[in-house]
Amino acid sequence: MISFNFALTEEDYKNYYVYMLWLMPNKKREIVMNSLKYLIPTVFFIVIFNYLLNNYFFNSTIVIVIIYLTCIQIYSLLYMEAALRKQANKVAYNPMNNIFFLTNNYTFDAECFIVKTTLHETTYKYSVVIKKIETDLYYFLFMSSEQALIIPKRVFMSALERQEFERMLSQNLDKKVID
Repeated sequence: MISFNFALTEEDYKNYYVYMLWLMPNKKREIVMNSLKYLIPTVFFIVIFNYLLNNYFFNSTIVIVIIYLTCIQIYSLLYMEAALRKQANKVAYNPMNNIFFLTNNYTFDAECFIVKTTLHETTYKYSVVIKKIETDLYYFLFMSSEQALIIPKRVFMSALERQEFERMLSQNLDKKVID
């Protein structure tokens, strides 16, 4: 059995939010592809519109407009992480969301794991976890595509305790859940 106490910080929440919406594998590719879906038809429309108005295909105005639109798309992609952190700040620092930052007691044993706060106690069977993702700073145990238990690696007092936790997960989680 492994047991530990911790409270998520606002920074933990922001890291989770950014990971879910930007840093998760394939997420950046998906966002870039969506950006291209809007940029390419817009550029195509401008080229056709310019052709119909001027009866010729190419002039310097169209080049400037296309460069401008491309720069806007690139800027939005470069600014994405900062924008997501700003959105996460709004959630993290909203007093109505204080429940996210209560002290949690997690207990993992061979049968299940229990999460206790001052407001509730929830017992989970390992089968409820559909995906486990490990980053440099966290373990995310996903219960759905959007909801995960966030376990900061800083909660482990020793490498041995962390290894025991990892062993407990590998023994009890379905093999397809582990990344």
